[in-house]
Amino acid sequence: MTDGILINRVNIKINKDKFAEKYVILKAEFADYTSRKSAVEVLAKYPFVCAIKYDFKPGVFYAMCLKNPSIPEATERMNSLTLDEEPVHEVPIDSLPRHLQIELLSIGLGRADPVEQEEGHYSNMEGALFMFDALKVKDDHVEALNIKYRPPRALEQFGDVAVDFRATSFYDWDLHKYMKFRNKRPEDYVKYVTTEQGNMKMLTGSPKKNQKMFILHGYRNSKASIPFYDVGSVASLDNSKMGMLASSHRDLRSVYGDIIEEFGFVRTDLFDKMHISKKKGHDDRFEKYLFDLVQTKTFKIYDYLKNEASKQIIEGFVDDVKTIYGIDIETEEELDPSILNIAIVQKSYRDENHAYYSDKVVQHLAVDSIKKKYEGDYPEITSKRGRERRNIIAMTLLNAIIKEDVQKRNQSFYAWVQDELIQKSDGRDWYYADRVRIKNPDENKKMEATFSPKMAVMKLSADGSTEYWLYDRDEVPDGWMKIAYSMFKQGDANIRGIVSDGESIYRFCDTDAVMIPEVERTRQILHDNPEYVNKNGKVVKSSEGVRDGENREEQLKACTDVRGGIADDGDLLYFVGTRGDGMNTGIHWAANLHRAELVDGFEPLPEYQLELMLAPFVRYLGMTVIPYPFKYLHEYEQMYGLEDYIPESDEDDGSGEKVKQMSIYDFIE
Repeated sequence: MTDGILINRVNIKINKDKFAEKYVILKAEFADYTSRKSAVEVLAKYPFVCAIKYDFKPGVFYAMCLKNPSIPEATERMNSLTLDEEPVHEVPIDSLPRHLQIELLSIGLGRADPVEQEEGHYSNMEGALFMFDALKVKDDHVEALNIKYRPPRALEQFGDVAVDFRATSFYDWDLHKYMKFRNKRPEDYVKYVTTEQGNMKMLTGSPKKNQKMFILHGYRNSKASIPFYDVGSVASLDNSKMGMLASSHRDLRSVYGDIIEEFGFVRTDLFDKMHISKKKGHDDRFEKYLFDLVQTKTFKIYDYLKNEASKQIIEGFVDDVKTIYGIDIETEEELDPSILNIAIVQKSYRDENHAYYSDKVVQHLAVDSIKKKYEGDYPEITSKRGRERRNIIAMTLLNAIIKEDVQKRNQSFYAWVQDELIQKSDGRDWYYADRVRIKNPDENKKMEATFSPKMAVMKLSADGSTEYWLYDRDEVPDGWMKIAYSMFKQGDANIRGIVSDGESIYRFCDTDAVMIPEVERTRQILHDNPEYVNKNGKVVKSSEGVRDGENREEQLKACTDVRGGIADDGDLLYFVGTRGDGMNTGIHWAANLHRAELVDGFEPLPEYQLELMLAPFVRYLGMTVIPYPFKYLHEYEQMYGLEDYIPESDEDDGSGEKVKQMSIYDFIE
């Protein structure tokens, strides 16, 4: 069994003498963007320039160059552009922060060969390495992996160099007339071209005939998407984010040789201490429980739109519910406070009919979100292709039931959670506190939530009963709640929520750390595996030894289940990965590391709270990154708070990768 788990922190040691035999680093200081951009364009025309990197705040600019007689000429040209008194000069590599050392070497990997040819040089205005898979090159855009090394923003105990890897969109320059630009003019954007080596290269001069130019910019709200990891084959692994990142690491060792004395991800054994997973047969038992619960409820549909699209959705939705749950859902002429209402609206947010009610249960179903599921000859709801619709239907009914629970101060799933998820009953009353999110007054940031002066609190008693409060500043009781309110007022957007047992206080925060699977070991296993003919008649290699039983724990524990450990300061560090049982070969999102900080008290957050993250009714048959009672608290805020509330996604961590909570259907081949 492999001890420890890798994390996105990097150990790096560079032999400065070996480096100095081949390379030179030029340092300059520029006072503004225009002069810095001009200097990049000047340097990019010299084939000996390998990498360019700068820090925005101090205005420091670095260029890594092969030793060359023309360097003084380049230096003189740069000096003519600088607005600082200190001239461009050479500096030893060990004078740079460690993250800048590896960043320059990494950017240098994108330098095309041969160096003697002018078209072979490389430079990058963005100061990062952009790698892409040839299959991701479309007619109008390229989806590239943006690899950057930087200082960690938290958890320095794991290392002083972190690596980020994000999917990034480069769109065809010809589309710029249709794009929306906020902060810069279109002509201020740097133009890029693709290289045969699989990198994005900054264009200097004019493009070749029929050569496409790209800019680092999205188009029509599209998002670049590259799977985090895929262990189906060597090829699929290599084309994932982790595969490309690992490839860049192999290239670093190959290109720079004995210049790099040490290099690799940091390994920690902290998360070997706490492992929480679902019981065998969990999903079947929950689906049976939900089926029985739905039979006790009355649902009706109200159509705000009354058009052909909404009529088609209602017909399909009602038929699907009848097929899955065996109940009839009737349409109604007005919302009924005595039953569970499903209201058909146009949009999920910013819809004139998308209102919240404290006196009735209304679950909205947006046409824009579901219409494609009911267009044309859509698949049967019981088929494999109907799985996404099954999830939507289940979550629609679940959310209506949870709204009713909040209204009636009930917990329909509490007994099930205690029986199925909790290994040892905690026996305490717990409080959950949250800031109320409201509409952002800045029109340019209207999809980003901001916060009101209110604080919402939920009490979940040991017997399953609940209470809710919504406090203004002058109403907050003394004790832990005032401490919680003061933390929220500090404006730290990183706080997901605060938990207390009435004495100890814990706050849930995100970190910039990402868990890293055993890429090289897994790749070697896949490479060595025997070939076989699959059901389509294609010869492929087996993925045996990666996902099965003990091997899954060996190769994929950085990506699976809920795991945690207690840090020296009493904080609980944990991550929520994908479901380990019956998982598919592909994992689309990384597992981010979260922190339950011990704010006041002596006991770390109990494991009980992590078990609450296994609840399958927040993300259908999936897991969450904070305890499930926050779902109830958010529903309370909607029903009793402000109408322009915008929910925070449990997926978005604001750094590194995103954690997607998967459904059971993501693990069926």
